[in-house]
Amino acid sequence: MSDVDSLKQVNDKFGHSTGDELLKNVALLLSLSFRQEDIVSRIGGDEFAILLPNTGAPEIKIIIERMNNRIDAYNIKHLELPINISVGVSTADQGDSLLGHLKIADNLMYTRQTGT
Repeated sequence: MSDVDSLKQVNDKFGHSTGDELLKNVALLLSLSFRQEDIVSRIGGDEFAILLPNTGAPEIKIIIERMNNRIDAYNIKHLELPINISVGVSTADQGDSLLGHLKIADNLMYTRQTGT
């Protein structure tokens, strides 16, 4: 799970069209950061869910590092409106409740921790 930090403040300060552009840029960066078989989806407002089939904790760390590197590179070129996101991670085994793991990841996102 990921959440775009400060979207409300961007909307309030620069307008909703700027906030929409920020969301589009986040969606593009997320899409470029993950593999073709991964599912990147905006699930509401400023939240995105990313499903990584057949992916364990070691691979997730590499993928998150790749995502963070892309965001850092973007932010160097866009100092006026940088992207900052919070991330929470939970890994599920076959037969586990997907909804339960999404809730775990969502809760971890708000504490700025990841769990597996």
